[in-house]
Amino acid sequence: GVAEALAGTDGAAEFEGLPRGWGGVHAEAAGWGGPGLPVHLDAGRTTSLEILLRRTVPVAGRVLDEGTEAPVAGARVTLRRTLDVPYGTATGAIPETGGDPEVVSAADGSFLFAEGCDPESGGRVVAVAPGRRAAEAAFGPWERLQSPHRILLRLEPGATCRGIVRFADGSPAPGASVLVFPGWVLRNAGLSWRTRLEPAGSSLLRGRSGPGGSYAVEGLARDGDYLVGAFLPGRPEISPLDSLHVPPGEAEVQADITLESPGGLELRWRSSSGVPEARVAVRRRPDPGGPFEVSRWVKAGAGRAAFEDLSPGLYEVDLETEGRWDAAEARVEPGASVEVVLDLDAPPSGPGQGAGGVVLDEEGRPQRFVTVSLRTDSAHAASTTTGEAGTFRFRLPGVRGRYWLTAVRGEILGRAGPFEGPAADLRIVLAATGSVEGEVAALPAGPEYGEAEFLVRSDLLLLEGAGPWRGPLTRKVPLRGGRFLLQGLPRGPCVLEGRVGPLHLEPRRVEVLPGRTADLGQVAGAPERKVTGRVVDAAGAPLPEAQVRFDRDGLLRKPFSGATCDAGGRFLVEGVPPGEATLMLSSSGRGTRFVTVPAGGDADLGDLALTRKAHVSGCVRGEDGALHQEGVIEAIPAGGGEAKGTTVPVSGQGSYDLFLEAGEWEIRLLLPGAAAPAVSVRVGLAEGEERREDLRGGRRP
Repeated sequence: GVAEALAGTDGAAEFEGLPRGWGGVHAEAAGWGGPGLPVHLDAGRTTSLEILLRRTVPVAGRVLDEGTEAPVAGARVTLRRTLDVPYGTATGAIPETGGDPEVVSAADGSFLFAEGCDPESGGRVVAVAPGRRAAEAAFGPWERLQSPHRILLRLEPGATCRGIVRFADGSPAPGASVLVFPGWVLRNAGLSWRTRLEPAGSSLLRGRSGPGGSYAVEGLARDGDYLVGAFLPGRPEISPLDSLHVPPGEAEVQADITLESPGGLELRWRSSSGVPEARVAVRRRPDPGGPFEVSRWVKAGAGRAAFEDLSPGLYEVDLETEGRWDAAEARVEPGASVEVVLDLDAPPSGPGQGAGGVVLDEEGRPQRFVTVSLRTDSAHAASTTTGEAGTFRFRLPGVRGRYWLTAVRGEILGRAGPFEGPAADLRIVLAATGSVEGEVAALPAGPEYGEAEFLVRSDLLLLEGAGPWRGPLTRKVPLRGGRFLLQGLPRGPCVLEGRVGPLHLEPRRVEVLPGRTADLGQVAGAPERKVTGRVVDAAGAPLPEAQVRFDRDGLLRKPFSGATCDAGGRFLVEGVPPGEATLMLSSSGRGTRFVTVPAGGDADLGDLALTRKAHVSGCVRGEDGALHQEGVIEAIPAGGGEAKGTTVPVSGQGSYDLFLEAGEWEIRLLLPGAAAPAVSVRVGLAEGEERREDLRGGRRP
């Protein structure tokens, strides 16, 4: 699963005989490293990459028992580096265990990765020990990385999954890669589950079968729901994903796995007007309601699309062309290829509900090859591209709430929505952008004041959108005599916030008009400040290695806008703006706390308590007793305070997991298309409590 090569004096390295498909490439030298790069390998072709290395930071820490704080010796600790996947990449390879450095914790629980990792790309450290649940800690450019960067991992009791991997004829399958997923991981899985968009941290557990086919995967949670599967590196055999439940208190579970040959799917479509260009998307079912995993354009005149190496199971196939859409279901069997034929002259007959329409310019002309993004109240859902007639179509993900659409092409954009259900005749009109200029008042002299960075907030910008409008917009512009010019801004009301060197500029609201430049006049700046404090537990004891991050809504974030607490639990966060700000406190196995920093100068927040989260899990069933496989679990704080609400999807196995702070909570089940919660229960949770709360109600959608 892992190939290695040594770069020559010119920095060049070459690999031969690699299998086709997606993989990840890492490069490192003594004291140097960088992010992993995804690469897609095609048969008979050579792919070239350039890798930039940066100075690394050593990573050190300790592994402790969650209950007794005693050191854990012999834990396997892995440093998983970030795989730098460009936006829009469909799939990536799961890195094999040999691709990441691994050490064993010493008698005092300590560990050290001397080569460390690139501080600008970050990574995560994962610890697994027999009889313990895996624990992880992420780090990256959002915090100030010390040298060495220190991490504290606490392990709680866990479970081990054992079994035997066999071929379909019953013979053992040695050397198979065994992977155990929580159900939610498949939300972003590739078409074949052996590929994923990015590594899943400790949520993805790995093992390998021995000579007799036996395997053991450690680090599972007790009273948890998982999916387990296996494949053979370099061979086509793959297993279906089987459900796995770890009962409360159980330290070991059994799951035998059977490898099968993959199958294929061939789609053909026909129409009385010929065979037009079409967009074909397929996804495997059941899954937890995620977006399409693979999309493919087929050139005009082809009339067919083929998908190979599919794990056996039930699939949905969608086809959209020239404003028409149809869908079908097909079951892929091991070692066989199934054919699906769609008639575009017939009315749509496939599963699901969709939203579609057309993208026009301001004169009403259809616009082809425009990126259209769909989002819900809380997250980005999917993206597509308009066809020759300017049309587009989405399958709605089935989440209760409102939807928005945004279309982007170059420096123009438009939007539609909100809407709450299926919609077939949506119209998005692209409009030209505008500009904003102004002057920074009383700007000191010096090279650090030659560039300004601005944040632009607008209701036209979508989180995780497409192209240049990915999230609220951040722009860097030069300053000439203290003046700046921001171009290509969306029309309508915007809020601008900026930073010049150590000065934070006051937020200003402005109306952006298409094709025109708005003048802000003079914008005042004030120096950024420092915030100190101490993070403690409920008894007042310090929490070393706790993470403190400055929350700027993900924007205007300096590379070092956070800190790690020292041995006494104290922290120092720099670069905090002069206005009211928010700090986020977190630590392994404990709740996340948001603390408001009042406006003014430097501040000392004193002792800040951080408690352990409670874990609530259970099954979700309908009135008839059948498991719900769709929907959303919503948790709302019932007693006020600092706690924030949260939502999680119902897994494909009809279960859910919530990690909540101590206090009173209302837990609701929201089903697709329902106007009110199907179930609502109120629970009181203590710090660190494990609670099972099965939900029953509503009809299956």
